[in-house]
Amino acid sequence: MYFNKSSGKIILKRFQILSLLGEGGMGKVFLVREQGTGKKYAIKSIDYNLQGWKEKSVFEEVSGNDGIPDYYGYEIEDGKLYLIMEYLQGMNMREYIRVHGMPNCKRYLKWGIQLCQILEWIHKGKNKIVYMDLKPENIMIHSSKKLYLVDFGASVYFGENNTGCGTKGFAAPEQYIPGHK
Repeated sequence: MYFNKSSGKIILKRFQILSLLGEGGMGKVFLVREQGTGKKYAIKSIDYNLQGWKEKSVFEEVSGNDGIPDYYGYEIEDGKLYLIMEYLQGMNMREYIRVHGMPNCKRYLKWGIQLCQILEWIHKGKNKIVYMDLKPENIMIHSSKKLYLVDFGASVYFGENNTGCGTKGFAAPEQYIPGHK
């Protein structure tokens, strides 16, 4: 977990920030506790703009699939869009390998199959979503060893312009060619 000066702050009038789980180019993800129930959630704070609204729409569509965190809704406050989702107890793939070392071939094969099943479901869905930011930081390993795919901020609908989506070093080079579809 990262040190965060926001710890203890109340957002959306009912969630207390416990810690910063991570941050990237599109926003920050906080571990929060709902006042009254004590239930923990992950909340992603992103700019309230067209890109943020698109991420919300994509996440609404893909949530509910095995291997994708549950989505509980959104709220808007102070120019920010907050996506309320399931908190996954665990760590991302990069952290997992750093802490536990390289998994054995059987574990990698199992995770590879799970990841392919998640991506297939997303790609074959009603609106055919293309996940554009596959990297170790966006693959979560739950404490049960189950794999989850997170962060749909760079996802596009099939046929949309995908130039500039993803993370350099992980994204295909053609994702950075202007005008490429």
